[in-house]
Amino acid sequence: MAVVVLALNAVFGLTPAETSAAIPGIAGLEHMLVTSGLALLFVALYSGVRERQAHLETGRAGGAVVEGA
Repeated sequence: MAVVVLALNAVFGLTPAETSAAIPGIAGLEHMLVTSGLALLFVALYSGVRERQAHLETGRAGGAVVEGA
């Protein structure tokens, strides 16, 4: 949906006709949603890596890393 609205915004930006301000507004909101989604993805990845690292550090036995499921 974001691609469609961004394409509409580009097409209407090139035409001299009078258009509504809703299309650029929706495109801006979609940019914000995509950005926040990417931020949440990286937060989830970071917490998963930290959890995995903590799991590996507690599984050390005699200096060797014991990897589990």
